[in-house]
Parts: sequence; C-alpha cells; structure tokens
Amino acid sequence: MAGKPPRRLIAALVFIPFLFMLFVYLFYREERTQRPQQLAVTTAGYVEMCLNCHVDIHLDAAHDAKVVGCSPCHLGNALAIGKEKAHRGMVLNPGDLRVVEKTCGVEGCHPADPHKVKNSLMATNRGILSTLLYYWGERNSQNADITVEQLLKSGETSLALDYFRKLCATCHLWKRKNDMPDAPAFFNEKGGGCTACHSVPGKNGEKVDGDGKKKKPHPLIIKKIPEENCIRCHNRSGRIGISYTGIFESEGYGTPYEKGHLSSQRLPGNRFYLK
Repeated sequence: MAGKPPRRLIAALVFIPFLFMLFVYLFYREERTQRPQQLAVTTAGYVEMCLNCHVDIHLDAAHDAKVVGCSPCHLGNALAIGKEKAHRGMVLNPGDLRVVEKTCGVEGCHPADPHKVKNSLMATNRGILSTLLYYWGERNSQNADITVEQLLKSGETSLALDYFRKLCATCHLWKRKNDMPDAPAFFNEKGGGCTACHSVPGKNGEKVDGDGKKKKPHPLIIKKIPEENCIRCHNRSGRIGISYTGIFESEGYGTPYEKGHLSSQRLPGNRFYLK
C-alpha cells in the first residue's frame, strides 16, 4: 500500500494554483485601472487626486482648489483614483448645516462660525415659530423654545406648523438647496446653510462633461454678501429687502408695459416692482 503524500506537497498543490489565480486577478485589475500619470498635490503639500479630474475649477484665492483641494470642503476620498470610490461620502454643499462641522467648521477654517449660524434667527426661525404657535392658540406665550432644527428632528406637526411649512419654511438656513425639483427655480436657490449667503453662481458658463451632460461652473465663495442673496428671502412679509434697495411691490398686472410686453422688473416668483 502506497504511503500518503506528504502534507507539504498537498499544501503546495493547493497554494500554488491559488497564488497563480491571485496573480492573474491582480494583473487583470491593474490593466483595467486607469491611473493618473502623476500624483496631484496641493500647494499645502497634500495629495488630492480629485484635481486630476477637476482641473477647471476657479475659486477665490482663499478657497482655490490648488491650495486647499476639494476634499476639505466636499469630503469624499481624496486618495481614490476611481470616481465611485472618490465620491463615496461626498457632500455637494459643504455649507449645509447638517455637515458644516466637518467642512467649513473644521479647525483652521471657520471653527467658531457653525455654532453662531445655527443659533441665528435665520436658522432657528424661533420668533416666527413661537409667534405663529401663540396666535394659533397652540402655545400659551410667544416665548416658546422651538426651532427649525428641533422640528426636523422630532417631526412634530400641527395646523400652525403646517401653515409655517407651506408659507415660511423655504426661508431658513436648514433648507437644502435644490430640494424642490418641481418648484420654480427661486425656491431651489434658497437655503443651504452658509452658502445661502456666502456663494454666488460661477462665471464661466455651462460646459459639457465626458458623458454629454451639462455641467454648471463651481459656485464662487464670497465674503461680501450681495443684495440679491438677501432679497432672495427678504422680499415677502415686511419686505425689508426690497425697501432697503428703494423699490416696492406693485400690482400683479406688470405695468408699465415695455414695448407691448409685461414689465421686466420682477421679484422672485415673477412679482412685479416699481422704483
């Protein structure tokens, strides 16, 4: 009776084919992987592979992609070379108050500001909410401690809060940008946390990417807030924004006519104004 083959021989017969298959797999994956010709490095010395694809981003000097990169603001994986892995965990709007502590508010950027913004009246809407609840008979005083953030977390609703959501809730900083695809454009321009005030559209015009899709230029980050950003929200109720600029809302029939057409002087929502 022949003896059993030694264990080392059995191990080799199993291990060698496994190594061969592993080598074939790694070779195939490497052949399929499109690696950039060089590492993209910011002027601060950090590897930022995003810059191999996003080569045409023009921002102000303080936020320039070649200086700070993309990932400090948009998160994601700055060391990945594939689009899917690089964009995993990415945020489109770094100013969104849900993520701002990880983006704008990190140490070395604006660490003191997220707390201030989240407690501002433009984020809490505390005065609007407490007054509305009081006059609708749902609170005993106008000093109710209730904020938009609390409503988002609790899901609390009532007749007064439903009224707030329908008429007032598009003008607070917790609203996400572009979250109402079927609504008029000016609704989607509102909100966005820090970027509600501190961003304006890019100036380079739309471009077409490799997939044939239109691509808007990267928004510009600004320190000096233009009047248009304020008026985007402050144009109803007390109409503080339009009063500040010296105009007033007129009747909705669009006069005086301009060459037989309705007036071009319009507020968000196609409401007309006069100077």
